[in-house]
Amino acid sequence: MNSKNHKSFLKSRQLSSILWMIKNLKEIFNMGKINKEWHLKNKMPKNPSFEERMEWHIKHMENCSCREPTPKLKEEMKLYLKKK
Repeated sequence: MNSKNHKSFLKSRQLSSILWMIKNLKEIFNMGKINKEWHLKNKMPKNPSFEERMEWHIKHMENCSCREPTPKLKEEMKLYLKKK
């Protein structure tokens, strides 16, 4: 790749990154917003069963946007909801 093509490639990558950020701006700024009141009232039980853990995480997603569930947790939740 020559220098001109490389600069053009970098500009297109930067532009696509900027467009992605604009498209997802609301989600970006909402991440990390903790619903402190919900967390204080809804502690995860000690040694929760799989069902308790899934129910807690589902309620957590409905009430708080402090963090995104991990890919593994998302898969577990999908399986749990299918069985329900």
